[in-house]
Amino acid sequence: MLILPSLRQLRSTIGAGRMDPRRIGYALLTAVGVAGVANLGEHLTLPGVAVAVVGLAAMLTGLRRLLPEGTSRFATGVPATIAFRGVLAGIFVGMEVIVPLTLSVQLHYSPTLAGTPLMLSALSWATASTIQGRLRQPNRAALVRLGLVLMAVAGAGMALVAVRILPGAFAFVVWPFAGFGAGFAITSVSVVMLECTTDANRGSDSAALQLADSSVSALSAAFAGALIALAVNGRIGYGSGFAVVYLSMAVVGVLAVSRASRLRVVAASPAAGRAVECGRPGSVSS
Repeated sequence: MLILPSLRQLRSTIGAGRMDPRRIGYALLTAVGVAGVANLGEHLTLPGVAVAVVGLAAMLTGLRRLLPEGTSRFATGVPATIAFRGVLAGIFVGMEVIVPLTLSVQLHYSPTLAGTPLMLSALSWATASTIQGRLRQPNRAALVRLGLVLMAVAGAGMALVAVRILPGAFAFVVWPFAGFGAGFAITSVSVVMLECTTDANRGSDSAALQLADSSVSALSAAFAGALIALAVNGRIGYGSGFAVVYLSMAVVGVLAVSRASRLRVVAASPAAGRAVECGRPGSVSS
């Protein structure tokens, strides 16, 4: 009962705004596209590939309309934060989904032991998030670069474990690096987005951030699933399939490092009444 007046006010505010009904259609198109792409991991057949290709086209068409202009080219400011959120989530999820499978298939670890690196990465993620949250004037672009490098190191290390160049115990050491990377980078990207957006666009930009996260994660998971399906069918070895996934994600991370500077963009600080740079020391506090 106490919140009814606020809900009525919120409803009247929402009703006063104008929403493009086509966005609902693009959202549905994106959802159908994601489902089509995700289907590839389970149905690696000619029809399944065709569905995935059509789904990818649908997903990209929908995202192009739903995400801020300039996202695909990492345009400075909010578009770059959304692009980085998708890239970071895609890299992490693309590798994480096969970590237990790598240890159980290649090294015959028990389910509990094979899943332990995931628990360790969760702890390292929380630790990195806490560390960056306690920095007084963090350079967010530098933290994102650090996170990408740590993820790439984790991917390279897991690739060596997958082809049995390194012992399985190394996974318990190297995979938490991906958690550290995610804790530094993904959290920083979210903070920079809030620093760079406006009050009017905060809701839509936050939604775009989540949309990029889930869409690219589905794409990278489908890529990993397709290679595992090839291994199951005997077309490639399991070790080769795992290694290709890890190294592909690591390469994406390394390539994305050069774009981290796009997180710096001049924006107005209403509190200070002057221009500051989002994501840099002295920017709007999160």
